[in-house]
Amino acid sequence: MRFSTATLAVAALVAGASAHMNMASPPPLKYKGNPNAKTIDSDITSPNVPSTFPCKGALDVFDSAEGASVATWAPGSQQTVKIEGGANHGGGSCQISLSYDSGSTWTAIYSKQGNCPVDTNLAFTVPSDAPTGDKVLLGWTWINHTGNREFYMNCASITIAGSSSKREEIESAAKPAKRETAFSSRPAMFVANLEGKSDYCVKEGVDVLYPEPGPDVDTVGSSGGPPVNCDTGAAVTGSTGSGSGSGSGSSASATATAATSAVATTTAAATSSAAAATSAIATASVSIPGGVFVTSPSGGASSTAAQTTQQTTLQTKTTVISVPTSAAATKTSSAAPATGSGGAVSGSQTGACSDEGSWSCLSGGSSFQRCASGQWSAVVPMAAGTSCTPGTSDTLSIARRAMARPIRRSLTSWSM
Repeated sequence: MRFSTATLAVAALVAGASAHMNMASPPPLKYKGNPNAKTIDSDITSPNVPSTFPCKGALDVFDSAEGASVATWAPGSQQTVKIEGGANHGGGSCQISLSYDSGSTWTAIYSKQGNCPVDTNLAFTVPSDAPTGDKVLLGWTWINHTGNREFYMNCASITIAGSSSKREEIESAAKPAKRETAFSSRPAMFVANLEGKSDYCVKEGVDVLYPEPGPDVDTVGSSGGPPVNCDTGAAVTGSTGSGSGSGSGSSASATATAATSAVATTTAAATSSAAAATSAIATASVSIPGGVFVTSPSGGASSTAAQTTQQTTLQTKTTVISVPTSAAATKTSSAAPATGSGGAVSGSQTGACSDEGSWSCLSGGSSFQRCASGQWSAVVPMAAGTSCTPGTSDTLSIARRAMARPIRRSLTSWSM
């Protein structure tokens, strides 16, 4: 059965008769709670129709003073989108998406399937490789569970910049490790119930299970079901396309490289600045299940960009260590910048490997590799001021070099 334009139009008119739901934080464009808004949408809780999609017709103020950023989020940071309103239609499914080209293309970064927005706080993590920019659109979309077949969407202007806080790094370390997904490989925002904008419809009484929810997804309840083709009623399976596009404008072009890289930082690198500040001598015994390693990219990546993300549990004890004042003790080891030449590093391993998850610290202790997905990774330099114990084993022992004077130091071990 085809959902006609007339049917959807009537549904929108009926929906407008009562309050529904809208994004409240960060405050969307044309929202009464947005400090930059002069043009107020008094019907912001109503669903989108084809003529107001995307962002419920609010993009006409995005490039004006009314479209100034209302929040700054760091890649890798934990964030919460808050929803308000009086008619949640029994829940449904929601997505959080980002657009770097003024709303032309959207990349889904979080999906909640079921109970949304009955639970009005959507907590998620911004992808660690999300491109930076000061003209980024954040989109909240909702496909309701009961009532008229609708599609809701509000958009806020935000900035993606900076880095996540130390507290967020520690909290993230306590979570199970998982393979990072490149921002450019995340799925497109899913659209349904909008004739002319999508071929997909969602039946009443169903919490839509997105064909491609992405790696960050929460599923609640037992009412989940697939979308259907609006013409045939057949369940939709398979890919709905990648969400990333070439984009336009200075913000998008300045971050094109970041958008195509699934790169993060090792725990050692992420904590190097803090360790330097406290002059810590640390020895880390790292044991991580195979398959969570992300190999470093080739090309013009910097040495800090050619690291890997590992989840850690932080345990700290303090003692007093007397450090020799000899010249040898002051010598530090720094990693050579990664290059795109592809040349082999002395002692490095190449090709297939059988001991999945094992580590190989190269001679000299200034770089390492890992056996991941049956192949040895590219050589990754150690963070400045650290070295590993040469050899191949199930653990990677990392030692931080000492300062050349007696000092109270914090011995910190990371057990992964």
